[in-house]
Amino acid sequence: MEGFITAMVDEYPKYLRKYRPLFIGVVCLVSYVAGCSCITQGGIYMFTLLDTYSASGYSLLWLAFFETISISWVFGANNFVSCLEHMIGYRPFIWWKICWFGLTPAMIAGVFMFTLLKYESPKYGDTYRYPLAAEVLGWFMALSSMLVIPAYAMFKTIMAPGDSIMEKLKAVSRPTEDIQARLAEIKGALSNGGVASQTGKDNNMETAA
Repeated sequence: MEGFITAMVDEYPKYLRKYRPLFIGVVCLVSYVAGCSCITQGGIYMFTLLDTYSASGYSLLWLAFFETISISWVFGANNFVSCLEHMIGYRPFIWWKICWFGLTPAMIAGVFMFTLLKYESPKYGDTYRYPLAAEVLGWFMALSSMLVIPAYAMFKTIMAPGDSIMEKLKAVSRPTEDIQARLAEIKGALSNGGVASQTGKDNNMETAA
């Protein structure tokens, strides 16, 4: 929950940072109300659906795959390593870069495809198998979060500058100019054995506040 709250506050600081405690309260209340469906007499029915289609499995693998791709291939594995070195004070072992760059996405994609190929309708215990309507509801819950990623990617690609599709794809497949400037500052400080200035970051925080 903290990951969701922090992401939303960082995405919309102008509206949420000032009212963070209230926002946290609203998120907790909504989560509590939604979770009540899992503690009723038939709660295990909904819990099994959520556990199969939402909390783990397809949507989680889907999210993890695109997360590793966006960090390693869009933001850049080398840039990510430089940021980690700037934060923790030493350069991570190259094994982690290998994992982020190719090994982890390949393994996640393999597990996802294998899970789809071996798909069976969910069941509770050894006897009760969920009906088709419940499967449709489960896939609706899963796709409600999974489709957001390609939909937003298509939206950003359409809105990106450029006359051709390749120019648009190139524009959205690299860090923004402000992030590139910050990366150049961090790498410059690391090459000189120093620490990158926090002035730009602090100014951005003050402006957002």
